[in-house]
Amino acid sequence: AVRSLKERDLRICGSVGMQTWELITASAALEAVPLRCYLLTSNQPAASRESEILRDFGLKPESVEFVYLDEPNNGKSELAMAARDRMVVDASDMLLPISIRPSGHMADLLERGISQRKEIVSEFQLSAMERPHGIAYSLDFEKLNPTIDEISGKYLIHWTRATNSRWPDERSIDYYSAIINSLSYPRTGLDTLCRILDTMRLIGSARHMPQKMKTVAFSSLSPREVVPLMRYRARYGEMSFEPYGIGIAKELAPSLDLLPVIYYSEKRTSGESGEAPWRFQSMGIKTDWREEQEYRHAGDLPLGSIPRDALHLFCRFPDEAERLQQRYGIQATSLGK
Repeated sequence: AVRSLKERDLRICGSVGMQTWELITASAALEAVPLRCYLLTSNQPAASRESEILRDFGLKPESVEFVYLDEPNNGKSELAMAARDRMVVDASDMLLPISIRPSGHMADLLERGISQRKEIVSEFQLSAMERPHGIAYSLDFEKLNPTIDEISGKYLIHWTRATNSRWPDERSIDYYSAIINSLSYPRTGLDTLCRILDTMRLIGSARHMPQKMKTVAFSSLSPREVVPLMRYRARYGEMSFEPYGIGIAKELAPSLDLLPVIYYSEKRTSGESGEAPWRFQSMGIKTDWREEQEYRHAGDLPLGSIPRDALHLFCRFPDEAERLQQRYGIQATSLGK
């Protein structure tokens, strides 16, 4: 669809902030099609915001026009996003429906465009798919690899998972380009583990952390003990973590500033002991977070200086373990037989 617009020497109307809009914006960048980018109002200065979008999507300044939503609904509220969508449709001369859910928001906008006598090009339209339920799985205790018990207690393990967005240090254009050019989703748990090994760096995350401080999380549980904690979290639309991880020998923890989490009850504040706030974690109400026996490292954790024989890789299947070991020269063990 984007290429057809390029052939007609037309400009694309797009946006950012939602994956469907961003996929269009990234496609415009990849195909070098001029873009009019509609933005919700924001507290971020326009110049720095536009510069960030240009870099993130690999766009050329001369090929992009930025248009700001002139609406009182500030931020990413549903009202503001709906107003943005209407603005795009109203400004467009031609609409190319691709995957439109019947009776949905985009179907209403398409009807709006038809009523305004917009040109409708339906040659790229597909049947809309129902939104799938969460992609969850669990490991069968009867089929766990007995070898994992031989290394129990030797490592602090950082477990990872598939990501439903770009990696922390990845540009949006690279994420969407990988999706466009892959037959299967290119950001699985195994892909993420390989990314860690290719860069030899664990990137800290502020997600769910006290005071939004970036940390890298590890568990001192054995692989067998951590399997029951690998579960789907419907609230976030992802697994808590998956059977893909990298272990660091426990005796190296002090030298790497890998410190155990301090768990506290709801009646206690995290600053009472004078310790760094990133070390504190509530015991929890619905979930007892002490089960994870968590360790944390403040900020990013480079892995390049750690001896290879002090690292250990974990994955789901035996063939994955063999490939990882050959590719990175690090001992690897599969959780499944």
